[in-house]
Amino acid sequence: MSKKFISGLMWIMLSVGMLAFNTQASKCFYCPAGTIYIRLDGSVDPGTASIVRDGDVYTLTDNIDDSIVVERDSIAIDGAGYALQKLGGETGIDLSERRNVTIRNMAIQKFLVGILLENSSTCSIFGNDISDNGFGILLVLSSNNFIYCNNFVNNSFQANTDTDSINAWDDGSEGNYWSNYEKRHLDAQKADGSGVWDTAYVVNERNQDYYPLVKPWRFSTGDLNDDGIVDILDIAIVAMTFDTTPEGSGWNPDTDMDNNDIINIIDISAVAVDFGKTL
Repeated sequence: MSKKFISGLMWIMLSVGMLAFNTQASKCFYCPAGTIYIRLDGSVDPGTASIVRDGDVYTLTDNIDDSIVVERDSIAIDGAGYALQKLGGETGIDLSERRNVTIRNMAIQKFLVGILLENSSTCSIFGNDISDNGFGILLVLSSNNFIYCNNFVNNSFQANTDTDSINAWDDGSEGNYWSNYEKRHLDAQKADGSGVWDTAYVVNERNQDYYPLVKPWRFSTGDLNDDGIVDILDIAIVAMTFDTTPEGSGWNPDTDMDNNDIINIIDISAVAVDFGKTL
């Protein structure tokens, strides 16, 4: 499947009103103005981009309002909690023809395609917030990739792939959080306090998340106020909801660390175990 075909498909979908955000500023599907490249030689182009390199790890140092195209294999891009976003942008991260690239700990939002893999393999996508895109992730002729512990939220199409591609959407115990899960699986039940649903999330018949998450995934489960450190404030958040249940007042699902629908000493202990950890 050619890039020209994929590009044409996306714009046809836009023309019939399937996507709900403005893409009028876009000009080129794979190389919009302002694109950041990780070149084959390992350099970052332009050099002024908010990305620092340490060996084969590239870490964001600020939010980026542009796209990233990866031209080098066997690297990791760590978002460090920052966002990659561009309203009307075409592709957030382009991993076409890449091998062994990791994308982690990043918010990717407001693109036509959040993450693109075409003829790509052994890439890992985990720990990301992928939201408000046309396609959260799009895989074309790409197999043996690993997509898990991501939050797919309010994308027009959460994930899309052809039937020739076969990928892993969980790590054997945890998959991804899908904001449209309960609408698609009305009869699904929580699987015995494991934090996952008992029914797989189906991308297509050959691509399924067998352990879809009940709640959004967090890098550090104890950092309840998202300030980058697990401390006494996080323990206080759990303590304030002690002995509450979903049916009662004061319930906060984020403090239900073991997903058993009651806040007790086990939940406080789960946060305390992470005490002092930083994101």
